[in-house]
Amino acid sequence: MLPFRIMGALPVQQVVRVELRVGPSRIDEPMMNMIIQRHLTTLGELRLQKDNKIFSEISVSTILKGCCNLEALHIPCTRTGGFYVTLDNALEYPWTCAKLTHLALGISGCEVPEELGVEHEDGALAER
Repeated sequence: MLPFRIMGALPVQQVVRVELRVGPSRIDEPMMNMIIQRHLTTLGELRLQKDNKIFSEISVSTILKGCCNLEALHIPCTRTGGFYVTLDNALEYPWTCAKLTHLALGISGCEVPEELGVEHEDGALAER
C-alpha cells in the first residue's frame, strides 16, 4: 500500500499524524505494523477508515502497546462496514498510550454485561 511505502521511506521517528482511507483493498498488516514501529515515539494521531460496505478485522496490538505519545486513535466501524478489532486483540497487551484523549474504536466479538458490576463465573453480577 502506497502510504505505508512512503512512510517507510521517511526518516525513523518522524511521522506525527496519519490519516488513511482505504477502499475495497485490504491493509497489509505486517507492512503496517513494521511502518508503525518506525514511528512509535512520534505518532500522535492515527485515523484509519474503510470506505466500503465490507467489514474487515484489523489488529491494533502494535499500536496500543507501542505508541507512547498517541493522543487520538480513530478506527471506526459502523453498521454498514469498516475496520474492527476483537476485544482479545485490544486487550492483548497493556496499553502504553497514556496520553490518549480521543478514542473511536470498533470492537466486535465481545460480550458485555447489561448491568454495571463484576460478572462471576456463575454468570451472576456483583456491584462494584
